[in-house]
Amino acid sequence: MIQAATLGLSLGFSVISGGMISLNDPDRNLHHFHFGAFGVGISRGLALTRIEVPQTIVRNYDFSGSVALEDFKSGGVVFMTDAFQGRELSLSDIQGVTAYIEGGVAAFSGFGGDVMFLGLDPIPFLTSIAFPGFSHLMTLAIDRAPAVLLMGGSIVGPQVATGLSALIGQLH
Repeated sequence: MIQAATLGLSLGFSVISGGMISLNDPDRNLHHFHFGAFGVGISRGLALTRIEVPQTIVRNYDFSGSVALEDFKSGGVVFMTDAFQGRELSLSDIQGVTAYIEGGVAAFSGFGGDVMFLGLDPIPFLTSIAFPGFSHLMTLAIDRAPAVLLMGGSIVGPQVATGLSALIGQLH
């Protein structure tokens, strides 16, 4: 069983996201993880609600957001990758640095989904971000991820839109 509660906000191309994921291990024990991330994204749609913030902050950027509560319908699956060398994933295998792609489509309510690479090696991954000339290290870190989480579920938000984001963050 996978359940999640998330909040995502975007201003222009900037995106922040965070929440909680509940996973059952093979022995059916429930584990709760919290995550936070930032990244870039694109979205297209019709803004139906304007949130009043100072013009000097927003200028000509669109502000949007969506939320998914734990009570909303959601689900997913965790896959062990070929890079994983053990018999069964442990908590330490999936905690730590994460990178994920998040997408959604909604008309006040809709569907959102994620592909999350778990347990990334932080040294090559963060080096590739700090020094773009070493961007090949990001591919190396993602290729060595011990697990991939696919999840999706119902979302709500004050917009009619579709969007796609790439984020990096921490799962603990």
